[in-house]
Amino acid sequence: MMYGWGYGMGIWMIVGWVITAAIIVFALYGLIVLLKKSDNGTIRTKSAAPLDILRERLARGEINAEEYNRIKDELLK
Repeated sequence: MMYGWGYGMGIWMIVGWVITAAIIVFALYGLIVLLKKSDNGTIRTKSAAPLDILRERLARGEINAEEYNRIKDELLK
């Protein structure tokens, strides 16, 4: 009775390996996406220059013009 349907490695073993491989691939993809995300939820492909980050913070309203100028002066020293 060992014609692939009884005891031993049958079709279900192959199905199990395919499902396991798919889970591993999706987990790795999810990990890569999470590692690429920055704090605000957007994906950055390159590191931004400090002045670019400062301009973005001013544009989002996180800092005012006085703080922007003070920090910019510190960065350019």
